[in-house]
Amino acid sequence: MSFTKSLRGQYDVVVDAQGLGRSGFMSLVSGGRRRIGYADARELGWVGLNERIRVSKSLHAVDRMFELLRGAEIEPVCDLKLYVPGDVEEGWRDWKTRFLDGGSHVALAPTSRWKTKEWPMDRWVDLARDLVDAGHRIVVLGSSGERSRLSAFKELGEAVHILAGSGPLAWSMAAVRDADLVVANDSAMLHAAVGFERPLIGLFGPTDPTLCGPYGRFSDCIRAEGIPPGVHYRDRGLDDGLMRGISLQQVVTASRERLNATAGGLS
Repeated sequence: MSFTKSLRGQYDVVVDAQGLGRSGFMSLVSGGRRRIGYADARELGWVGLNERIRVSKSLHAVDRMFELLRGAEIEPVCDLKLYVPGDVEEGWRDWKTRFLDGGSHVALAPTSRWKTKEWPMDRWVDLARDLVDAGHRIVVLGSSGERSRLSAFKELGEAVHILAGSGPLAWSMAAVRDADLVVANDSAMLHAAVGFERPLIGLFGPTDPTLCGPYGRFSDCIRAEGIPPGVHYRDRGLDDGLMRGISLQQVVTASRERLNATAGGLS
């Protein structure tokens, strides 16, 4: 009840860009004068709206949000830039100095909320090994609860550092911002790389990068071949089977190309 009360306010406009039951409920209890969202919101999410906009599902998620606003006669501003909070910079610099000697690194984000979106962990370790052999230092990203899952990287020695669980989430953002390259599954850190305008490689299986991939960077994505029609990442029976359709060599080759371009001043 206290959470519901905390949502109420004197809002002129509330925009539900998620389009789910919970977000529709929050829009409703906010008391907003204009409650804007998708006419086809899932889980009856449209019930909480008083302005229901029809937007094509064939658009990228970001473009859908823009069209949602335009449908409500609100002109969107396309600014995807991200910034690291100033109050975490000192802690991040200390960590970077301690473990990386203040030097450059490649950021790897091997985990995802859904196993079906994860490239196999053994291939992540083999990718890191190739990068270390080429002289790169690695920062492995993830949440504190995922740290044990990342322990396999420890076998690669002092050139690989697991940031997961070592500091606040904003440190992961800073690690992405400072990276020579970010390699990630379909997860938050991949989109952060767009916001920081970093070289990136996105790995996709059951999800379609043209709909939910790094915005404007679809050419930087590798999607497994042979994805069957109608497949959904929420099908836990898939496990990481579809993601195994991305070979180690594909990712190694793409990583080398982008790092060579970075070294040549083309990033």
